[in-house]
Formats: sequence, C-alpha cells, structure tokens
Amino acid sequence: MKSIYCIAALVSAAWCLPKAPTPALVHLAKRTDPPLLVFDPSDEDAVTKRDALQAAFSDVYQLAATAVIFADTMRDIYRKYFPEDWIPEVIKVYQRIISDQDVTVGDPVLSRFLIANVDRNAGTDNDLCAEGADGYTDNEVTDTVPPYEYAQAYFCDRTFNEVFDADESGPVPRITDLTCESFKFDGRYKVTDEMDFIGSTIFHEIMHFNLVSSAAFSTTPITELGPGNDYIFDREDGYGPKSVRDLFVNNPDLTRTNADSYTWAAMEVLFSVLCAGPLIDQGGRFDPPTED
Repeated sequence: MKSIYCIAALVSAAWCLPKAPTPALVHLAKRTDPPLLVFDPSDEDAVTKRDALQAAFSDVYQLAATAVIFADTMRDIYRKYFPEDWIPEVIKVYQRIISDQDVTVGDPVLSRFLIANVDRNAGTDNDLCAEGADGYTDNEVTDTVPPYEYAQAYFCDRTFNEVFDADESGPVPRITDLTCESFKFDGRYKVTDEMDFIGSTIFHEIMHFNLVSSAAFSTTPITELGPGNDYIFDREDGYGPKSVRDLFVNNPDLTRTNADSYTWAAMEVLFSVLCAGPLIDQGGRFDPPTED
C-alpha cells in the first residue's frame, strides 16, 4: 500500500505493520476474539457484517499494540489528549486488549465482550442507530452465584456502509484500505476522521467494556457511570478528533472517562507510525484536526 511503511522496531513484536500476522506467529498464543452471536448464516447481509467484523479484529489488536509499543517515543501525542499523570493508566487499558504472550492476538478477557447482531434499542426512545451512532455497548452482570460480568455490543448499519457501498460513508473496512495521502489536505497531513476503519470502531466500543477499562481505575474511585453502566463512556462534547482535543483543553479531567479520547490517541499514534515517511517534512507528526 502506498505511503505505509514497515517499522523495524515492531519486528521483535511479531509484526511488520500493517501486514497481518502469519499463522505461525498467531499460534504462539491462544487467540481470543470477541464472540460473534446471532448472525444468521442464511441472511447474506448478516454474513457480510459478521465477516467484516471478524476480519477487523486483527486491526483492533494492531491499534492497541502500536499504541502500547510507542507509548514512550510518542508521549507527546498522548499529551494532546490526556493529563500527564493519566497517560500510564491509558496504556494499561490498551494493554488489557492484547495477549501478554503475543501482541497480535486478543486477551482472553475479550471472550466476555459479546458482539450480537441484535439491535436491542431499535424502535425505543434510545434508538442510537437511528440517531447516527456506529454502535453501542451495555455492561451486564448475571444474577448467578458467582455473578458473571460481560458486555454486549451491537454495531449499527452505518459501520458497514463502506462494505455495502452505501451512499452515506462509514469507516473503511481495514487499515490496509487507507493510504497516508487520504490524510493530506492543502499539502499538509492532518488528523482527520478519514482515519476511521472498522477496527477503530470496534476498539471504541471495547473502551466501554468495564473488564477492559477497569485497568485504568485500580486506584481511582469511579464516581460516574455512562448509560451502558460503563466506566468510560461517550461524553456529548468529546466525540471526533477535534472535539476530543478541545475536551482536553477545556476540561482535561473529563478525558479520563471519554471513550473517543482513548480511541483517537491510539489512532494518531498508529498512523504516525504507518505514515512516518510522508511525515518527515512535518517533524514526524500530523497537524491538528480542524473539524469533526
């Protein structure tokens, strides 16, 4: 893919970005992907959605792993999204997504992040998909003894618009479908929502998963929950690349519990790595976003 560069520093981590891991490397650790449930095999659209999600899981792990591996060398990027003292907690959340043995596969905790092809909010006063959402996640605890904690996510049709070639644009299917030139405007590379891909949408929803996000709150009291009983949720004024930057400037403490802050920090790190060559003339960094 044009303008995407292999980074030697990642070879030791079993990756040459953005290529998918080879089967031999995947077998180093047991792969744990989020379970995909209620995707009717006789429904062509359901199968297409299922396959798109399944293919995107490796992009989720690539996003998380890159954000962790470059946490020190790209610390300045994190400082655009979070208070300095919170950055180590952000990295803990990213680490929870990937396996301790192999960063190219998911952590076993993702077996409790269920993706069901059931829109539980359809037709209700909280019809998030009708309001333009990409997806939503609810945290649940069973009433069994012992209780079982899990999350159930649903991805709206908008997430798959590019897969179905719909008129309204959505996130592109894979990282490899993007080029650095897609982020160039008036001769400059900048952070833009053109960076969206299905894996980043899944990543965003995983930020709502308490068994993952709790990594950031081991010593910090949780004083507020989102509508899905989530520790990290969607703040009204903190969605999109520019809004999350503005949230940090205007109310930095709120970034700790804002899902898109975690998502865009990781995405800017990822594409700063993948677009290292084109970014040389900009000091290795993207210009800030100008609009969401």
